[in-house]
Amino acid sequence: MDELFTLLTKLGASRKEAEVYLKAVDVGRMDVEAASSLLNLDRAGAQAFLEGMVAKGLLKPRGEVYEPSEPKTVAYSLLKIKVEEVNAQLQSLHGAASRLTTLLGQYYAERRLGVEPGELLKPLESLEAMEAQTVDMISSASSEVDIFTASFGWLDKVSEVLDAARSRGVKVRVLMKVVDDSSRKAAERLVEAGAEVRIQKEPWYPLRGTIVDGRRLVFLVWTTERKTKHYRPHYTENEGLLKVFKEAFEERWREATPFKPVAERCLKPP
Repeated sequence: MDELFTLLTKLGASRKEAEVYLKAVDVGRMDVEAASSLLNLDRAGAQAFLEGMVAKGLLKPRGEVYEPSEPKTVAYSLLKIKVEEVNAQLQSLHGAASRLTTLLGQYYAERRLGVEPGELLKPLESLEAMEAQTVDMISSASSEVDIFTASFGWLDKVSEVLDAARSRGVKVRVLMKVVDDSSRKAAERLVEAGAEVRIQKEPWYPLRGTIVDGRRLVFLVWTTERKTKHYRPHYTENEGLLKVFKEAFEERWREATPFKPVAERCLKPP
């Protein structure tokens, strides 16, 4: 009996619920009058208590009385409720861990690395905010713009400022993939506008970003090759991070293949 009581409460039944359920098993049923007496509650309170036990799967209403649910029903009903509670707690803990990672990362950077987090990376709210930041950066470019992307489906959003940059004598280099007619046309438009385009060696590269004058960087990391999800975009002017990204770009640029428009390939002698 003691173990039954212990297991019922371990799975989420209150002590009073366990007592009422076991009493109902003993006598075969439980009514409002008996529950009122057992729990020292008025009729309304006893009625509400019994309905709560029905919701938990401990009792079954039968007219004016309540019958104890079958053992398996009781066990798995309580288990389901407990699992839902634990999952909610786990979700809360995951959120707390994520928040701790952010705050602790900032604290660690400040105390151990001697830099303010804002000096390393400035988070941007969305992909749209990143594109607006890219436009602003290219608009102020004075010497070079390096872009690394996939199919460059967002060319229309920066084409005007790229053209303006080229007219100022800014060198524009684009590292991308030509995977379909749309990306081929984007590459051809860039070449026609005076940009240098190369086809990246990798089948897929998870980064998209822009480096301007070797001093400003905006980027994001895709989580899947289909580009349906990405981590939060970031902007930085930190020299160390810029050096890492710039060196990676130069290495990939050297390994990439120059893009040749279709017309140019057709004119090439045999």
